[in-house]
Amino acid sequence: MQLRQQQWKGSAPMKKLRIISGVILPVINWLLWPAVMGIVAQAQPLQDLALIQRVYDPDGRYFPDPIVVQSGVPVRLNITTIQREHQNRVSIDPFFITSEPVVPGKVRAAVFTPEPPGEYTILNLGHGFTGTLFVMETAEEVAQKRREQGFQEFSLLYGTESLYPQEIFVQRNVPLKLYNIGLREDHTVSFEPFLETAKTITANDVTIVEFVPNRLGDFTIHDQTYDITARLVVVPGPAACDFNNDNECNQSDLDLIYGAGNLANGVPVSPATANFDLNADEIIDTVDLDEWLSEAATENGFASSYLKGDVTLDGTVDAADLNELALNWRASGAVWSTGDFTGEGIIDAKDLNHLAINWRQSIPMATQTVPEPSSFVLLATILLVGFARCRTSFERVQPIGVCCL
Repeated sequence: MQLRQQQWKGSAPMKKLRIISGVILPVINWLLWPAVMGIVAQAQPLQDLALIQRVYDPDGRYFPDPIVVQSGVPVRLNITTIQREHQNRVSIDPFFITSEPVVPGKVRAAVFTPEPPGEYTILNLGHGFTGTLFVMETAEEVAQKRREQGFQEFSLLYGTESLYPQEIFVQRNVPLKLYNIGLREDHTVSFEPFLETAKTITANDVTIVEFVPNRLGDFTIHDQTYDITARLVVVPGPAACDFNNDNECNQSDLDLIYGAGNLANGVPVSPATANFDLNADEIIDTVDLDEWLSEAATENGFASSYLKGDVTLDGTVDAADLNELALNWRASGAVWSTGDFTGEGIIDAKDLNHLAINWRQSIPMATQTVPEPSSFVLLATILLVGFARCRTSFERVQPIGVCCL
């Protein structure tokens, strides 16, 4: 060991190496360390959320409730309260308990790593009211859990220098509820492009802002009072044709479009109907109806758009569709599932013509070859003549609507 030490000290190359390492390595470390730490920070995502507690509601409640997070990913929970109480401490056993009471106008941050997956209780220690924390295994399960209640919900706290949290990730086409509170005073806040006018966020109370984030991208929540912002990041959610968030695109979704009004005339978009505006032109009309038929068919494994006349959306226009139309002939308040293919809200000859033109036609599955249309066109022509002859019979509403076929 002594010999090796002597060789190390007496070696000129090794002396030079020691000098170089003593000078260069600290410089390299100084230059690269911030970048290395940035990479580490990116590799460890943080679920940054806010929680508002209202002690007298009349029995107390939390906003939002429930909170849904992913297991194993650190959480920072920014907590504030509305009413001042001497015992406004919050706990989520076994993750944390606030060391000091939560008071109005201030934010208490609790940082913890939620695991294992399960259901946990958010508890107000002074008054005993509770909320729920769901810890899910994967990010996909988090997204699905948030959709199950029909909307996604988050809280946003407005200070004079910052918003808490500074970014919120939401799913496209899933209705959003934002619970907002000014920590010390009122704030004027814009949520463009989803809401045309700014909202007043009041101090020491919850202001609920609702809209459908129907565009993908990175948007800004702008506090105009103090010129501070938070990011609203809209990520892909359920299929655009799945309006009721049940992971299916079917008649139930399509019928919802008709609730916006007369599609043939077109209806201006409102915050409650923004997810129906599939082509993002600020008007809900038959173009959106056609877009839904195309997107839903693709989602359900077909190679081309659903046909007008296919009431059942099984890919074929047949007697089942005709019977449904006949049973609802001349009915008002009609929707797709009752035979309204024009979006006018009534079933009449226009809808019958759509069905006749596509009679006995089928759309192929994505793996099938499109059939020759010549025989379908011939049959449709024959059917149109037949329907014209029996039109007066339909005016009397035949029970199954097959009249003179």
